[in-house]
Amino acid sequence: MIEAVLRGPGRKAAHPRPESPPRAEEEGGAADAAAPPESDRVRAAPDLGATPAPDADGSLAPAGWYPPAGNPWHRRRTRLSRRQWALGIVSVLVVVGAVFGAPRLWTEMTRGWEAVLRPADPAEENRISPVSPPPAPPEPGAVAPGPVHTGLPGSAGAVTGVALSFADGACAPGGPCTMRVDVDLDPAANVPAVTWNLTVHDRCTGAVVPGPDVTVPVAPRAREAYGLAGAVLPQSGAIGLAAVTTAPAAAASEPVLLPAENAGCPPEGSNAGR
Repeated sequence: MIEAVLRGPGRKAAHPRPESPPRAEEEGGAADAAAPPESDRVRAAPDLGATPAPDADGSLAPAGWYPPAGNPWHRRRTRLSRRQWALGIVSVLVVVGAVFGAPRLWTEMTRGWEAVLRPADPAEENRISPVSPPPAPPEPGAVAPGPVHTGLPGSAGAVTGVALSFADGACAPGGPCTMRVDVDLDPAANVPAVTWNLTVHDRCTGAVVPGPDVTVPVAPRAREAYGLAGAVLPQSGAIGLAAVTTAPAAAASEPVLLPAENAGCPPEGSNAGR
């Protein structure tokens, strides 16, 4: 201000002279006075709210911090113990048993509840129903049919027995019939094959019609051979069927009668009883 007055009006102010920098001693003293003691710097806690400066590699983690290392035992697969295996097998067996046993258990429970809620009539339990109705009685004036004569023994040579039975249920007159033939053999004879036929006997007319021959191979030293034989039955009121072997020996089975009872033949043109 005094210099401006001395310069007078109209004079421009000269550039102020820069102040000289403070001496190093003064700066050092001021810095020492401003800086806290070493003990205070150690005790001072870091400012958690402040954002740390990034390192040279760009990480914001504080110095000296490392990510936690995972435990390798947590990622390693361990084998199941024997106890766990046993429990697993038992569980599987229980599930399978429940799947297969549940329907039967449900049926038994239902049957038990039915017996408790709706008991059966004892009179109905003691009543026997026939599997198939009995054959109808012969017509009035019918003639009893004649017997079946095969003229052959039941066993001969290597054939020790012949049996005949229905293969597809009972047969009816006037249609095809399939029968099963069982032939018992002597294993010491070592028969290579057996031949038989189904012979049809008309018990009303006395006609005998052999069916086609059937040959069945036999295993070495076999004790039996079996197979099927067929024939077309006549339209008759009484029929007899017999299995007749022709090789290795001639033998015949017991006849199978159709019908098994109440058979009858018409009186006109009948050879019954011969």
